[in-house]
Amino acid sequence: MDELELIARVTARFSRPDDGLGIGDDAAVIPPSTARALSVDASIEGVHFERTFGPLEAIAARAFEAAASDLAAMGARFESALLSFEIPSTITGAEFDAILEGFARAAERAGGHVVGGNIAKGLRLAFHTTVIGRLDRPAWTRSSARPGDALFVSGPTGAAAAGLTLLFRGEARRAPALVDAFLGPRARFDVAAAVADRARAAIDLSDGLLLDLGRLADASRVAAVIELDALPAHPAEASVGDVLDLPLLRLTGGESYELLVAGPRELEGTAGLVRVGWIEEGVGVRVIDARGEAIPLPEVRGHVHR
Repeated sequence: MDELELIARVTARFSRPDDGLGIGDDAAVIPPSTARALSVDASIEGVHFERTFGPLEAIAARAFEAAASDLAAMGARFESALLSFEIPSTITGAEFDAILEGFARAAERAGGHVVGGNIAKGLRLAFHTTVIGRLDRPAWTRSSARPGDALFVSGPTGAAAAGLTLLFRGEARRAPALVDAFLGPRARFDVAAAVADRARAAIDLSDGLLLDLGRLADASRVAAVIELDALPAHPAEASVGDVLDLPLLRLTGGESYELLVAGPRELEGTAGLVRVGWIEEGVGVRVIDARGEAIPLPEVRGHVHR
């Protein structure tokens, strides 16, 4: 396909927003709001995914969710996205349509639109997704946690990493639900909306609990404690406990895009939040067992792209 055909397919798939200008002009026009949150994320073949992982529609949707998750972590509401594609010459029209469908459905599910972007030929498939969100209240930040805050996660922290490990090993059939956890994350806008006025700080778990919590603790100039046995598990993890180090994946796996939230203890149970630790004075992150004793931390504390 040449560039004109690619652009025609994009224009045909993405609708224009009712309150602005989207695809079809030289730039998108977005009405003003009180405050906006913006972020950009890359998803590159051979670095973040392989085409063999699953349908292209799912891979594209996952790229959107990874970008949009940063908005959820700020307490923002998704409004629009800009997509920059690098498309190899080997991609067929049907495959490109599947990519567009993945992005379109994910954006619509999140409550917004794709309003523009760019297309270029490339040696490998790559998506660069810019997301724009609206803030109806002050943004959460990584630097706002305080001693006495409880720590919560919005879902299993190791399931996606377990699924990715199985994909790399060629053992996806062993636990399809874990593979689905990797391929089908959701930016947790539901959690952001439910605790918007009560949470103090948040971060999305893209790189692993220990690494991302360390970033939050450092930014807030506090220490954090995680209770290992409190971390929620995916039901399908029971089928792979003999071949995967699940406690390690829950601490370091990443790729889940669940939210880590700091706030009052009363948040527990809201939108499925599970209390997993607390903030205290000091520096660094500690992990404790059921007896309250510190567990040695691994040298590698987060997900590293291959």
